[in-house]
Amino acid sequence: MLLGRRRQITRTVWDRLVCSRAAHSLPPHTIFLPAGRDSTKERAQRALPAGRTPVACLLGWVGCGERALRKYADLYTRRGVDVIALLLKPQHVALPVSRGESTMKCIADVLSAADTRERPIMVQGFSAGAFMYGNLLTELGRRGAEGADFAARIKGSVWDSPVDASGVPFGLSRAIMDGGVAGRSEGTVGQRLLQSALEAYLSPSGPMRQYYQACYL
Repeated sequence: MLLGRRRQITRTVWDRLVCSRAAHSLPPHTIFLPAGRDSTKERAQRALPAGRTPVACLLGWVGCGERALRKYADLYTRRGVDVIALLLKPQHVALPVSRGESTMKCIADVLSAADTRERPIMVQGFSAGAFMYGNLLTELGRRGAEGADFAARIKGSVWDSPVDASGVPFGLSRAIMDGGVAGRSEGTVGQRLLQSALEAYLSPSGPMRQYYQACYL
């Protein structure tokens, strides 16, 4: 047992010292799960390694947990596809420029690196994950030819209950005040107050609403 423990420690140190040199750090709240394994049990990593293996980019719903997204990730890893999973937080949506935009820019940078740009990409988004995908497409639009090359690598997408800009105040207020479990305590005073505040924040004539709309078009 002691020998097995030593081997495990040695392998972990080797992975950190050697394998990390050929990997690119992912933004906060984003994990990597390798292909060919049971992703419901595999230890999550925080960096995307070099390679040509296809990668699925899972964009979760606000408040989703790692355990929940691992179930979806397993559909890909068991079929030889690496997975990047974004555990979407309220700040990604409520602060679209400093958090949402910057997060997707970082993911685009990682997938555009010289040793990862051969990876075909699949996108699967849930609820406000559609907004994060809009951030990604907006970022790619700024990159010109480089962005067009990146977009060409996206081979398909799957969407589960995508929310549009007008649905953000309702959905985000419920996710924040409900701990991410939609419908657990529907229509509380706190939820309605937060929804009203978000509706004012995203008023049709305001600059933030225009930003959200741009990400959804």
